Amino acid sequence: MDHRFQVNLGGIIDLLSKHIYSSPQVFVRELLQNAVDAITARLHTEPDHKGEVRIELPAPVGGRLPTLFFRDNGVGLTEDEIHRFLATIGQTSKRGGEGDASDDPLASAPLNDFIGQFGIGLLSCFVVSEQITVLTRSAREGSRTIEWRGRADGTYSIRTPTSGGDIEPGTHVFLACKEGSEQYFEPDLVRELAHRYGSLLPYPIRFTEAGNDTTTINEDEPPWKQDFLTPELEREAYLEYGRAIFETDFLDYVPLRSNVGDVRGAAFVLPDALSLAARKTHRVYLK
Repeated sequence: MDHRFQVNLGGIIDLLSKHIYSSPQVFVRELLQNAVDAITARLHTEPDHKGEVRIELPAPVGGRLPTLFFRDNGVGLTEDEIHRFLATIGQTSKRGGEGDASDDPLASAPLNDFIGQFGIGLLSCFVVSEQITVLTRSAREGSRTIEWRGRADGTYSIRTPTSGGDIEPGTHVFLACKEGSEQYFEPDLVRELAHRYGSLLPYPIRFTEAGNDTTTINEDEPPWKQDFLTPELEREAYLEYGRAIFETDFLDYVPLRSNVGDVRGAAFVLPDALSLAARKTHRVYLK
């Protein structure tokens, strides 16, 4: 007789936080990744769609712990997809779709178009939150808004909201800070993490903090996506870009270009000798 493994979700979360994820901060990266992939999937059926991601950090009410919102206007999920993808560890909507003739945008889009592949990204949120609330509405015609609540004890619930009407197609993720994780909900840190992980993403990322105007995290294009009138202006732009990211006045730069994988970037020449024990600050973005 065959039997199924039993998975302790609390143990999995502990494993993720201590051994797989480098820091609890990566929950911002994982949510941005999911949002970008959802928009990419929607573009396969709606090529003119204008995708965007919104991050909102409202002021805590009555001394409560803070709450963080991530919103995208991507492809959204149906109730069946919620059961298959949100509630099944290791199951992803983006694996195995390559070459599939299905009309499902998640299944039919080429696998390489997506950033995430493994189906565990949402679990990173449990490192900083006891409960994840997701409101989602599929971009498929006739779809309704579905609410999914996942808890760190391994249980989840699904319902169709009866008030407030349907949201626009896409997904809203609500994270209530758990005690001891307040530092990861600080506005300056959330903004810095959103810029670190989102500055090169292809869709606008808007950040709103309570009482402040909305800012676009990735408004400025990197120099390798710009055209320059002179080599001097190009060099100045690259060095300024390196200075802004690494807080160093570099001696020079080397443009990185390869048609294999459409790689673009820059390597910067340090102004001083570097100790082998120095902290590495490279930034490599892979899809």
